[in-house]
Amino acid sequence: MNFQRETALSHILERVEKIPPVPAIVRKVIDIVQKPEVAIQEIVKVVMLDESLTFRVLRAANSAYYRRGGPESKTVQEALIRLGNNALVNLVIAESCSPLFKNAGEGYELKRGELWRHSMGCALLSQQIAAFTGFQKAENLFTAAIVHDLGKTLLDNFVHARRAALHERMTQFKMTYTEAEFEVLGMHHGEIGARLLEKWSFAPDITEAVRFHHDPLHAPSAVRDLVFHVYLSDMVCMMLGVGLGLDGLAYPANREIWDYFKMSESDFQRFSLMLLEELAKAEEWLRT
Repeated sequence: MNFQRETALSHILERVEKIPPVPAIVRKVIDIVQKPEVAIQEIVKVVMLDESLTFRVLRAANSAYYRRGGPESKTVQEALIRLGNNALVNLVIAESCSPLFKNAGEGYELKRGELWRHSMGCALLSQQIAAFTGFQKAENLFTAAIVHDLGKTLLDNFVHARRAALHERMTQFKMTYTEAEFEVLGMHHGEIGARLLEKWSFAPDITEAVRFHHDPLHAPSAVRDLVFHVYLSDMVCMMLGVGLGLDGLAYPANREIWDYFKMSESDFQRFSLMLLEELAKAEEWLRT
């Protein structure tokens, strides 16, 4: 490893160590919604431990996106019934992670907020793809999809300072973007995101999905289907220009994954339309 890359990596790992622990409420909510057949009253008790989260749950349930002309949700239980578990996971992750996402992106040549929009788009689309494929172990998919680019929030400043070197690796040496990141910084954004999630004690399958989302064919077999779904969601978003920045489409186009799920060109077009519809409906969320 050359000196510049070694120095960059040292600073990156130091940054990871300085990130504060994820709030306890985040872990509690994610853990409880993943329990099979958990009672709604148990989830209500956990949510009401946090005043800020309680407020956000009620506000989200009464937003135009979820209310859709229905009666006002006046209690946390009514709000949670309307929202569902995935929306609740989104809220707790937004509570802890969205400041990281919303303040990052300049290094990757993204407008402010676009990285969060991309992450939300991937999470929403992942549910549609899972419904299409019949994915049976999708309980962690929404979470994995929404945090898949967490590493970009940590690398943003380092990428900004080394954009010329990254461009050179991709254009002159025909490297993929993750190869260029590794060559210049000593670690790519999937790996650094996984390191942070390990620090935060996220489930191993979520961590591995983040680590391998740009190298899905080498993911451990136990999490391969999860990784494939995150990969597909990410690719559809980028191919539609949602979150397309410095890295562009400089990633391997793994046709094998489309074939694995027996997907056609018309399926891609359908997912593209679904993504645009979901993002249009979620604009209010994206501003919070």
